Order: sequence, then structure tokens, then C-alpha cells
Amino acid sequence: MKKTQARIEQLRQRLGKVLANMPEDLAIVAEDYTLERFEKEDWDGRKWPQRQRDPEAGAERENRRNLLVKSGNLRRSIRREVVRDGFFLISNEDYAQIHNEGGTIQHPGGTDYIVITEGGETKTVFVRKRKGAELRKRNRFVGKTKPHPITIPKRQFIGKSKRLSVLMRRRFIKLVETALK
Repeated sequence: MKKTQARIEQLRQRLGKVLANMPEDLAIVAEDYTLERFEKEDWDGRKWPQRQRDPEAGAERENRRNLLVKSGNLRRSIRREVVRDGFFLISNEDYAQIHNEGGTIQHPGGTDYIVITEGGETKTVFVRKRKGAELRKRNRFVGKTKPHPITIPKRQFIGKSKRLSVLMRRRFIKLVETALK
């Protein structure tokens, strides 16, 4: 009888530790899943919308890089915040929400562009400010965009997910089973 009571107490203590650490353990699973979205470029198995760029308009390098990863700041900004009974995944980047949820922004304008003709086709090419300044010095026409709306497609990387729920459930079961061995 004493052995049984000792074993029950041991299991209770081990299970108590597992449950106390559960928010942190599940937050790690959620954070890993979220960061993986930047590589797989999907949410719950649905691929993110591709860029609407013309590869012939001087954006070849940009078309090769992963979506939502230009500087890496957004991906690196993802943090987990564990509270008593759960956790939050957060980002301090201003543009995180619009990319995660999609929507329309009001671009202030002022982006430099040039107009080129290749093979009888006229194309507008956006250029960096430094390039625009160089071209102006050489008396080339460099225009500036006016304020305009830009639609940002939804490319979700944080939030509720069926796949994430399955991963967290599996982790929970594994931790509890380990504690009860």
C-alpha cells in the first residue's frame, strides 16, 4: 500500500511539473510552426499568394527570395510571451498585421520610377532612391509616384491553425505520457 501511495505521489509531482511547464512547451511548438511558415510559404496547407511582379522588369533577384523575407526583420521579430495559463506569439514590426491579415494600405507616394522601352514595349521600372538620384544627374527622366492604395494579400503566419492544434495536442500527449511512465 505504501509503495502504491508513493508511486501515486511521484506521478502526481511529475505530472504537476509537466503541467506547470506546459504553456512554455506549447509556445515553443507554436513559435516553431510560425517560423516554419516563412520557409514553406503556406498556412494550414494553403500556399500564400505569389508576388505580382514582372520578372523582366528588373526584379529577378526579388522574385527568387522567399515571400515576406526581404530583411528578415519580420521573421526575427516573432516572440513568444508565456502567461500563467497560456501564451501569445507577438511581433513588434508595424507591418506584421497587414501581412498576416491582408488589407489595403495608403502608400504615401514618392517612389522613383523610370520608363524604358525594350523590344518595342514600354515598361515602368521602380528604382531605388540612390539610382534615381544618379539618373537625374545624367538628365534622365525619373518620375515619382503619387499617393495611392496598395492591396496587400493575406499571407498568414500567426493565428489559429488546424495543423498547429494537432502538433500541440501531440506534444501535450507525449509530455503527459512521459510523465506517467
